[in-house]
Amino acid sequence: MDIATVCQPSESPMRRAFAAASRTTTVLLTSAAVVLGLVQGISHAAPPHSVPIKTGEFTFAVSGKGCRVGNSYRVDASSAVQARNIVSNVLRSGNGQNNGVPIQMASTYQPGQLQFTVTAFSDVRGVATRDCIAQKVAPHKGRTLGQIPSWVKGILAALAATALYVAVAVLATAATELATGGTASLLAAIIGGCVAGAASAFAANYIYGTTNKSKLIRDSLYGCLVSAVAGGALGGGIRRMETWITESATMNAMRARAVTWLGNGLGTILADTRTAITSARQRLHL
Repeated sequence: MDIATVCQPSESPMRRAFAAASRTTTVLLTSAAVVLGLVQGISHAAPPHSVPIKTGEFTFAVSGKGCRVGNSYRVDASSAVQARNIVSNVLRSGNGQNNGVPIQMASTYQPGQLQFTVTAFSDVRGVATRDCIAQKVAPHKGRTLGQIPSWVKGILAALAATALYVAVAVLATAATELATGGTASLLAAIIGGCVAGAASAFAANYIYGTTNKSKLIRDSLYGCLVSAVAGGALGGGIRRMETWITESATMNAMRARAVTWLGNGLGTILADTRTAITSARQRLHL
């Protein structure tokens, strides 16, 4: 008879429980260490998401053009190909809309760069030169829209539309890549630019109080995506956008990187954008 058998009858229940707990703790700690190592390994191996960082917004008069309003962002891309894709599609003429007025774009991008600046702006008519300054607009941010003068609405609409256009385009591109072929996916950037255009239009309409242009925006998004039809990959990307655009993480990112003063309006804007995405997917039979 071995030593273990001799000792077994005299082992107390408490001692056996302690031994079992010790073994369980060892297994849990070991598992945690393995999982932590895997997570760290994956995070180091995976390329970083493209991130837009807001660097400023501006409001100033331009002779003959009205009140120029816009936002500037620094974009950190995860690859040189992704950077080129983002620039080529975010800067596509006519994607971003400010109540029917195209958002104009400029960029410091040079081929091969991972970090560059993108500026989105729109010219607002009917604003007196004396009022076309940030100090006159700032007190109205976050106020009830019905209490805001029409000239202020024009500026706030342009600020919201240009900010959301860049932020949504860059973040949506990163969010769509896994569903469309990887970090070099041109299709992800096209979808990101199209969805951003719809979001910018809904933002401007929300501030203006326009309610009769939703179909026009849905049609514009559909037309934008038609040019990018690529079978199953497009369907996967659009379906990803349907869920991503209204996720809480997306909402938080938009508040932090685009418009902090829209309040509950941001949820309405992104929900309207989701409806437009769903409509486009159904029309494309994806």
